[in-house]
Amino acid sequence: MFLAKLKESFDSGVEKVKGVAGIFSDRLKAEAAIIKLLKESGDLEKRRAGMVKAIGERVFELRGRGEINVYEDDIVKQTLADLEKLDAEITELKKRASDIGKVE
Repeated sequence: MFLAKLKESFDSGVEKVKGVAGIFSDRLKAEAAIIKLLKESGDLEKRRAGMVKAIGERVFELRGRGEINVYEDDIVKQTLADLEKLDAEITELKKRASDIGKVE
């Protein structure tokens, strides 16, 4: 009788530990996914900074060409279009990280 009660208590404790371990496991997976997304976002932001710098350098190159509209320069137009796509991608990565981080 005592051994049966002891076994029942032990089994109950094991189930509780498994439940808590499952919760921690799921949370760790979510945290790892968030870290990965934020790292990707950071990498894209570094790339974005390089693109902005390239636009600035191109505008500086064009300064001595008289009455030129820098927005009509093919290199500037293409880089601006790429920046818009990159900004959307960065925003999406941050949104996905935020969605994963929400406690359900």
